[in-house]
Amino acid sequence: MAYFAKFEKSLQYQTIVLTQSFSKLLLKINKRQLRLKLPLSKNSGLKAIFLILAVLMLCNSQIQAQGCSDAGFCTVHGLNADNQQTLLMNNVRVGVNNGKGDNDIKIWSTYFEYSRLLSKSFSLGAKITYISESTPSLSNSGASDIFLSGNYVMENNLNIVAGVKIPLNSADTKFDSLNVGLPMGFQTSLGTFDLILGFGYKINDFKIDFGYQQPLSQNSNTYLSTSFPPGAPFGQYLSTNKFERKPDILLRAAYDFRPSKNWIITPGILPIMHLGNDQFTDSSGAVQTIDGSEGLTFNASLIVEYVINRNNSIVFGAAGPLVTRDSRPDGLGRKYLLNLDYKIAF
Repeated sequence: MAYFAKFEKSLQYQTIVLTQSFSKLLLKINKRQLRLKLPLSKNSGLKAIFLILAVLMLCNSQIQAQGCSDAGFCTVHGLNADNQQTLLMNNVRVGVNNGKGDNDIKIWSTYFEYSRLLSKSFSLGAKITYISESTPSLSNSGASDIFLSGNYVMENNLNIVAGVKIPLNSADTKFDSLNVGLPMGFQTSLGTFDLILGFGYKINDFKIDFGYQQPLSQNSNTYLSTSFPPGAPFGQYLSTNKFERKPDILLRAAYDFRPSKNWIITPGILPIMHLGNDQFTDSSGAVQTIDGSEGLTFNASLIVEYVINRNNSIVFGAAGPLVTRDSRPDGLGRKYLLNLDYKIAF
């Protein structure tokens, strides 16, 4: 216990040092702007505070994190945090994610996204995802979901998003040697067909997004923890037989900080509310409520984008939760999430 207390103190000290160093860097940037007589943003101080706060939250999340929940609408075309408007007609994005889930499940995912600007105000986007999940004793991988969405940008900086999530499986993969479904943490999709609605509003470099994701169908998962003896490793997960998942809403606030013409740093906060307790059917056929599965997950994120030129950019992102739901039977829990993207516009 003394070792962990010392480790936590050390980590907190490093967080303070990191924040102070970042503050000095921001001060140097502002002084340099003054020396070069560059116009300073009226909200430069607010940007700096927002950025430092995000760094602090991300550092602290390494201690507190229990999980992070997002059923897909967080990164859908039109609602993603680093969504930069472009007048080029075609936009391609490829990327890879790495995260750590509940029960120490290692997660890797890749995705390919294409969006097409059909007019000055309207664009369509499509994304396909692939995921791999593993522990020392169990692994599963496969195609995950297809996201289709439309994004309409109005003249008052308001954009409206509507789309669907199409599952590429029913979350019904089973253990190789048993006629028992894998827990949701090892399924490559939620297995639900979802409606996604949202809107965003941008004021200079500040953006707010609101999203709603409603399952229109449920999956065919058959996992029951009672299928295993007490204390068995595969019996530690939450039962999700005939799983019924409730909808989610999100609210994101993000701020673009531009230290130079090639760099965009976007800290943000992302609260996600799960609107009700999920349910499953037990071995006797009775529907059971999963207590603690409703509620708030509060995430902090930091995105760093390097703009190579008008057509190409590289994006690095990191996110971690500060507040989580007590129960996450859907397998979406993340202790941290890192991603690397490459964007091409033409």
